[in-house]
This record gives sequence, C-alpha cells and structure tokens, in this order.
Amino acid sequence: RILVACAWSSLIDVHAWEAIKDGWEVSHNVPWKNHTGSLAVTIARTGKVLLMGGQAGEHGGGLLDCFECTKEVWSFDPAEETWEDLSADVPWDPRWGHSAAVTGDGMVWVLFGCCERERPGVMFRDIWTYDAAVRYSWRKVQTHLPFEGIQAASVAVRNGEDLWVCGGWSMERGTLNMVAVLST
Repeated sequence: RILVACAWSSLIDVHAWEAIKDGWEVSHNVPWKNHTGSLAVTIARTGKVLLMGGQAGEHGGGLLDCFECTKEVWSFDPAEETWEDLSADVPWDPRWGHSAAVTGDGMVWVLFGCCERERPGVMFRDIWTYDAAVRYSWRKVQTHLPFEGIQAASVAVRNGEDLWVCGGWSMERGTLNMVAVLST
C-alpha cells in the first residue's frame, strides 16, 4: 500500500494505492490542517506511518519563508485507518525542508531543515531520534557535523544503520553535491 498525503493550499486529503485493487482510494477525513513540506516515514515493525513537520497554511512561495512552520507529528495506523496526534511532547523546533529516515532498529531520525526562529536564513544543524516503541521519547543526537546547516537533503539508510546524507541546500553554498555518512 502506498500513501500520498496531500496538503497544499486548500487541498487536504490522503490518497492510498492498493496493489491488490490496482487503484487509488481517497480519504478526505484527515485531522491535520493544510500544510506543505512535511515528511513521512514508515516504521516496519508496526506498519505505522509518521507524518512530521512542514509549513501550515498557505505557502508564501518565497525561498526561505518559514512562516507557520510546524513541529506536528501524526501517526497513521493502516490497520485501524486512524490518525493520532503525537505532537504534544515534540522538543525540536518547527521546520520544513528537513530530512527523515528509519533505521533497521525502528529508530526514526529527523535531520536539519529550515529555519531557525527569527532567523530565516539559518538552517538547522540538529539531529533528533524517536523510538516508536517507547512513546514520546525524542532525543537530540550530540554530533559535530562536517558541514553547515542544510535543508532539502536526501537521506538513505544503508545496512540498516548508516545514514547517507546526499545533496541538499545551504545558505552558504547553495545546491550541494556532497555525501556524508552518519554511523548510528
């Protein structure tokens, strides 16, 4: 099953593609408000999907317009077809343009993004983990990055544990062609 969460402008719904049915189903009954730039990851051992961060409301269209950024985290349970708001205890700052991945042990990783509060040109350099097995367990990872704050980087998990951070964008260097590996 493939889920596509749409939340741009006044469009807010979830499309689900079922391989068995070879077609799409649309659910307009989602609890979160319109937003864009959020990321979703699937937790393999539970099958749940986490939808994290983004910009709420109408997108301003500017390069660094981080108005109404959110730190919302929503969990979708496909077995029950229900959404649960997990935002109450999220310690990281609101963001969009962030990266996310899940390692083989089920740990959710949220990395970087835009933009620091009251500093729209400053990208985040922080990394956070969430153990879905232990609810509300966000933890900031202490590490020294070999690069400045970035946004819009692709992150892939290799061998179930290494995070490969590829590309992205920084205020200092623009579009990036780097690859950095974070061993978890």
